[in-house]
Amino acid sequence: MENYHPEYTLTDEMLELVEKITKAIENIHYTGNEKMILKLRREANIQSINSSLKIEANSLSLDEVTDIINGKKVIGPKRDIAEVKAANEAYKHLEDYDVNDYKSMLKAHAYMMDGVNEKVKPGRFRNHGEAVMKGNIPIHIAPPQDLVPILIQQLFDWYKNSKLPIPLKSSIFHYEFEFIHPFSDGNGRTGRLWQIVQLMQETPMFMCVPVETVIAANQQRYYDALQRSTKESNCGIFAEFMMQCILIALENFERDHIEPILRANETLAKIEKKKIENTKTKERKLIDYLRRNPEADYTELARKMRTSPRTVARFLSELKKDYKITRVGSKKTGHWDVNVLPD
Repeated sequence: MENYHPEYTLTDEMLELVEKITKAIENIHYTGNEKMILKLRREANIQSINSSLKIEANSLSLDEVTDIINGKKVIGPKRDIAEVKAANEAYKHLEDYDVNDYKSMLKAHAYMMDGVNEKVKPGRFRNHGEAVMKGNIPIHIAPPQDLVPILIQQLFDWYKNSKLPIPLKSSIFHYEFEFIHPFSDGNGRTGRLWQIVQLMQETPMFMCVPVETVIAANQQRYYDALQRSTKESNCGIFAEFMMQCILIALENFERDHIEPILRANETLAKIEKKKIENTKTKERKLIDYLRRNPEADYTELARKMRTSPRTVARFLSELKKDYKITRVGSKKTGHWDVNVLPD
């Protein structure tokens, strides 16, 4: 028990997924304004909560979950509504959790299960045996309750010391966490949240990437991967599945949010470039005219440039500031010296 080490087989497919995820992460670094990031995070939290709870048979729709989080009244099962409110509180604190401290994870579970199940003590390990059932058949017998604190501490120690890439080791952690099944209820939703906390360790933008949505869309495969990993004593099976989900979530996020921003920025850049080119063309035209007509006044220049005297004054001010032209004498009797060499 002292040399805790998850059992997994590292495959070429897993290494390829790590490489693809790494490249996808490079594409989602977003430097937009804080308001936009908060908006993306809020949208992701709502989708994550809805999807993660849907896996737990919560009956509320995405619109209903959104309304509850926005403080609106929703008619629905009391427990389902309580689950949404509790999960929302847990996801609000994504940046506050300490990824290497299991007590911080207990706090996440306390938020996640607050007011949800009166038989469960939120934030506390189970004090009884636990089994995952499929109908009346146990498909997983969790370790004895007295081993839970020890196993969880060892799992956190392993995660902290492991040199594996975070997408891979967080997926392994996720499986081991579900295998230990440390709580009477809320293991799945807490495990999924905690993997996001781990992914945020190196890539904070994961707070805006609803990985849970992809898991929910592949719910049966999620369960199958958990069961196969247990049956074959190889958590790499589940890790590979989870990394596939992470990759899809990243690709969806890039397509839905990053690419439109990049396209918009590209359009703005083209508009700005065109604006600069037009300004330079007008400047050249104005300079050429002043070279031939050094005594021209504002009215004459405005007529020639087909613009207002005010606009001409602004152009002249910029040209003087850059020492491209110099005003000699008064406005009425003076003239313009052009300091720019002819093209």
